[in-house]
Amino acid sequence: MSSRVCSLCVTDTYLKDLIHKMGESQSECDFCELRSTTLELDELAPLFEKMLEDYYECSSLSAAVVVYDYPPDGEIIDEIFQNFILPEPAKELAELVSDGWFDWSSHEHRFGEDPHFIRSSSLPVQLNREWYDLDQSLRSSARLVNPFVAGTLEKIFSPLFNNITTAAIITAGPDQLINTLFRARVFQSAQRMKIELSHPERALGPPPSKLATAGRMNAKGIPVFYGATHKHTAISEVRPPVGSFVATCSFTLTRDLRLLDLRELSEVEPPPNLSLFDPATRELDARYRFLKLLEGKLTMPIMPEAADEGYLITQAIADFLATHPKLNIDGLVFSSSQTDTDGPTGCNIILFTKAASVCFSAESEKGSSHFELWEFDDESDSSWISPCLHESLPPQEDLNQPFQTLLPALRLNRESLAIHEVTGVSYRTDEHSVYLRN
Repeated sequence: MSSRVCSLCVTDTYLKDLIHKMGESQSECDFCELRSTTLELDELAPLFEKMLEDYYECSSLSAAVVVYDYPPDGEIIDEIFQNFILPEPAKELAELVSDGWFDWSSHEHRFGEDPHFIRSSSLPVQLNREWYDLDQSLRSSARLVNPFVAGTLEKIFSPLFNNITTAAIITAGPDQLINTLFRARVFQSAQRMKIELSHPERALGPPPSKLATAGRMNAKGIPVFYGATHKHTAISEVRPPVGSFVATCSFTLTRDLRLLDLRELSEVEPPPNLSLFDPATRELDARYRFLKLLEGKLTMPIMPEAADEGYLITQAIADFLATHPKLNIDGLVFSSSQTDTDGPTGCNIILFTKAASVCFSAESEKGSSHFELWEFDDESDSSWISPCLHESLPPQEDLNQPFQTLLPALRLNRESLAIHEVTGVSYRTDEHSVYLRN
């Protein structure tokens, strides 16, 4: 039987409440000798061990310590436990936890004879496993109706359902801070660009369903609008090769849209005063790290040959957010990792299908416009780039089509059309030397 401890010998509020709820009243504390509600240290030991696993990492088993005999960083476990409980019970708890790490079959300790630990949450490892489980479930179980995926995402995004006025949900629209979006499209053929830009609303808006390819936040056949709040950001995101042309334009938002700002969600860290023993803290921390991971997945480059593999989970998340009845989200806002920090910066915005339609983008609304890239001098037989859209405007009097339930959310500003000839690309890198070792 282990010693008994009262709430006065404990400094962590969650553990204090636990002793009051689960302890034996009118029993003597073996440390302060007061008669109070007490609990055996045996019952607290699993909580302390779980806390170590979730929020600390063993530093005494690193190569620097084991191979090169460097002193380990961090603290021994009874020193860590003293952050939550008085020194005497902390020492006994450390012995209980350490005894549980001893393997009688091999006569070895799990973390060695004198383990040291540093603060380093293991939740990212668990989170990567959960992300992997989501991926595997989508691949091997069900792509569209998947209870496991829906349940996990419901848990991650649940705070939004209970607080629909959160700062993470912003409004974009005609009279809002975000009222214009920029879009860029790469053309590697001048002839192709000439044909496509004769109808810029169709060429620079989302493709029709039959032509929509899979993207980070959309499955094949589901058109969405990938835009940015700055022209420079839009160009950077399409990563044009040297020798290509990039067409850019701005789109005005014609109605208010509800956007989920992932930057706000992923920056809200759990308050530092929460107990590390409380499962709710672990859930908050896991949710925070999941959202950081999600934003990272949206911004990290994915090689073309691995696109389908890398997009599967983010597509599922987009489907979940776009169709959730309580949220009624029209799109997402997230950071761009493609822009140079020394240049103009902006953020990326994805509008889901329900908010991605562009005025006058239907094939029937093309009119007789045509686009020219070059201007020629017949006398000198020379030419130069001088983009010109010879307009024949589509009907402007009625934006609402009879078959549409919602007004198109985007209207292209034709006067903002610009052609960028890509003459060079600069790279900013972190160089890592290769060490040669015999």
